[in-house]
Amino acid sequence: GRLTSSNVYRDETADGALTLWMPRLHAAEAVEARTASFIAARDGQTEPPLGVFNRSRVGHWLAAMDEQFAGVKSWMP
Repeated sequence: GRLTSSNVYRDETADGALTLWMPRLHAAEAVEARTASFIAARDGQTEPPLGVFNRSRVGHWLAAMDEQFAGVKSWMP
């Protein structure tokens, strides 16, 4: 893709930078419309609450994010 073919990307990864990809969240618009946290959206604690399918999507997305960032968890506050 355009990002991975850029000179900056290639230089940084050659110097040891890690590539982390965020999975797509198909329920992002619904969460954003409620100005809610992802945890609240997953748990149905928004007004109005997300539907069961979007809540499930957020839950799967949070799990995928945990998996993606597991290798650098110690770097985060």
